[in-house]
Amino acid sequence: MVSIIPVCERGVEAVSMENAPLCYTSLMKLKPKKVNGHPALWATLTILSFPIVATTVGWLGASSFKSFLAGAGASLAILILEAIVRGRWWMAEPAIASLLNDPHFSRRLIFVTFLLVFVFQTLVLTGFLANPSMDRNVIYFILKRQCVMPTGSWLSRICDTATRTEPSMDASLMQVRLAAEQRFFADGFVTCAARSIAVANAPQTSLLGVIVRCDRWTLGTVTRTPLSEATEERVVVSLLNRTPDGTYVVSGWSDDPSMPEWSALGGDLAAATAQRTADAWNVHRQDMRRETYRRAFEQLQAQ
Repeated sequence: MVSIIPVCERGVEAVSMENAPLCYTSLMKLKPKKVNGHPALWATLTILSFPIVATTVGWLGASSFKSFLAGAGASLAILILEAIVRGRWWMAEPAIASLLNDPHFSRRLIFVTFLLVFVFQTLVLTGFLANPSMDRNVIYFILKRQCVMPTGSWLSRICDTATRTEPSMDASLMQVRLAAEQRFFADGFVTCAARSIAVANAPQTSLLGVIVRCDRWTLGTVTRTPLSEATEERVVVSLLNRTPDGTYVVSGWSDDPSMPEWSALGGDLAAATAQRTADAWNVHRQDMRRETYRRAFEQLQAQ
C-alpha cells in the first residue's frame, strides 16, 4: 500500500490515513473563516443607498452634482463597512460571480429594465391624461429646466413672463436703464435690466433707488447666439426731471455709495437704497440676467 502524504501549508502537520490524507495544526483543526451577514443584504444596501441618499439630498435643496456625490459616497461607505465587517465584498461571492458571468444574464437584465421603464412611462402618461392637475407640475418642470439659460427669444420671453414679480417698467425706470447702457459701456452690443427698490416722486421730478445689470454681448461663431463677455452690476440713485410730454430725462446720477454725491443726491432715499441692496439682488438677480439675454435676442431679430 502506498501512503499519500499531502502537501500542507507552513506550520501545519501532515499525516496519512488510509484513503484520507489530512492536514491539521498542533493547536486546533482548521476551520473556515467566519463571514458575517448575508451577501444579498449587503448588495441590497449598496444598490439602494445611492438613489435614496441622492434623492433625499436633492429634496433638501442641494444641486444635482452634489446629490450625485452624496449618493455615490453612501454606496462607497456601505462597501467599506462590508469590507471591515465581513472581510470581503458581495461581488466576490461565488453565487453572485456566477450570476454575473451567465451569458443569459445581460439579456434578462435588459428585458426587466425595459419592462420597468415601460410600466413607469405608462403610469406617467395615464396620470397626465386622466389628471389635469399634473399639467402644472409638468409646466413647472419644463420652465425650471429651460429658464436657467433660454436658447431663444421666444423661450426667453416666456420665462421672463412666468417669473416676473415686478410690474411693467414705467417711463422713469426705462430712462434709467437706457442711461445705464451709455454709462457702463461706451460702445458695443449692450443690454441692461433695472429694478426699482426705493422711489420718491414729486410733481415734476422722480428720485429712484435702482439696481442695474448690464451685459455687453458678442455673437457665438457657430450658433450666432449672444454670449456675455462683460457684466456690470450696480446700485444707482438717479434724479429724473419730467418733461411736458410726460417723458423723463436723467439729471442726476450716482452709482457709488462711498462717494459724497451719493448722499447729497439721494438723502434718506440713498440710505434706504443702500440698506435694501443685498436683499434686492438676491430676489432679482436671476430674472435680470434673463431679461438682458432676452433683450439681446430681440435686438438681433430686429436687425
